[in-house]
Amino acid sequence: IKHDFPGRWTAVIDKIGFYLQSQNSGSWLGSLLCLYQLVKTYEYKKAEERDPLIAAMQIFLPRLQQQIIQLLPDTSHYSVLLQKQILKIFYALVQYALPLQLVNNQTMTHWMEIFRTVIDREVPAETLQVDEDDRPELVWWKCKKWALHIVTRLFERYGSPGNVTKEYFEFSEFFLKTYAVGIQQVLLKILDQYRQKQYIASRVLQQALNYLNHGVIHSVTWKQMKPHIQGISEEVIFPLMCYKDEDEELWQEDPYEYIRMKFDVFEEYVSPATAA
Repeated sequence: IKHDFPGRWTAVIDKIGFYLQSQNSGSWLGSLLCLYQLVKTYEYKKAEERDPLIAAMQIFLPRLQQQIIQLLPDTSHYSVLLQKQILKIFYALVQYALPLQLVNNQTMTHWMEIFRTVIDREVPAETLQVDEDDRPELVWWKCKKWALHIVTRLFERYGSPGNVTKEYFEFSEFFLKTYAVGIQQVLLKILDQYRQKQYIASRVLQQALNYLNHGVIHSVTWKQMKPHIQGISEEVIFPLMCYKDEDEELWQEDPYEYIRMKFDVFEEYVSPATAA
């Protein structure tokens, strides 16, 4: 796809569309993976170079929205795997440049409700039987992570008036007024679950804190956050930053590994402690 679209393989759009609409759900994941590769090809291109992608997504984005809405009530492994892949496609589409011709206020409202639902829904109880080190790799937590990734990126890059380029100014005001508080309400609930010693995957916790970091600077989100901030500071942020028993154990056993882990540049991008 990277080398042949759109020049030598224009028919790939029809192929993906055919398999996405197939009654055989077994073909859906493969077609979503193909679409993801197509979007990834244009992920970091300038807006004026994304015309083939925009044309394709005018067809696919409404279909993806319809498909994920139908899948949401089903929390089986395969259904959530498909949902995760749709979220990854959306993230790759919007993370560098927001195509306003595809996502107007009405369309974005439907998508934001989808993201909120994914972030807020319960992870199946049987996942607690899985070893804690392996739980972040479970598809239910990964699906939440990608939904959070999207809302945090939208807030950070397009949803903060005063920090956006002029083409996104109108969207940023709408985002802050319409979505920011509703999403933050769900994230405060996640942090409260963490305070109550319920399991929360580290990447989900990290993204939740990153979102709140952007919320602190806006009066509308700060007003909602303010009554909770002392509890969050004392019972979430401070413990994450503290030197723990497992840190002491690693320091005693392998100080080189401790230093590598604590000062790993890549780890900083995914660590809840860094977000704290």
